[in-house]
Amino acid sequence: MYICICHKINDKTITKSIADGANNRVALMNQLGAGTACGKCVSILDEMIDAHTIASITSEDMPILFIPSSI
Repeated sequence: MYICICHKINDKTITKSIADGANNRVALMNQLGAGTACGKCVSILDEMIDAHTIASITSEDMPILFIPSSI
């Protein structure tokens, strides 16, 4: 699916760029040109970056929450 219509950039291209290290909007703009024309895709770029960041957090990175069985 096209995310940036102005530059004909699809979600797969953006996802690959994020996975390869473009971890902020400016990096995506510089690498792909996405978000540099009309700007309507900028919010989607941010959402895609956030989703990748959240997905990259593993259970090892999460703190362990202890809930006692009897209170």
